Amino acid sequence: MSEVITFEESKRLVALERKIEQGMTTFVEVGQALMEIRDSRRYRVEYKTFEAYCQEKWGMSRRQADRLIGGSEVVENLRPRGLKTLT
Repeated sequence: MSEVITFEESKRLVALERKIEQGMTTFVEVGQALMEIRDSRRYRVEYKTFEAYCQEKWGMSRRQADRLIGGSEVVENLRPRGLKTLT
């Protein structure tokens, strides 16, 4: 069942969906970047641990970084199953 919406509502829907799409792309890219930094230990130039890097450089906990990394991995694992490409 579909409903008719106003032109203004339609414009707002498009704008909101664009934000969601951009945010999905961003979180995947952020997770992938954090994973590469963690796995390659590139943080060691200035920080002793990945946890210290996350906290001091980005103001995020290691747990939050791990969530972003995990989320990006889930998206990448779902792509072959038909998840719409975000980029």
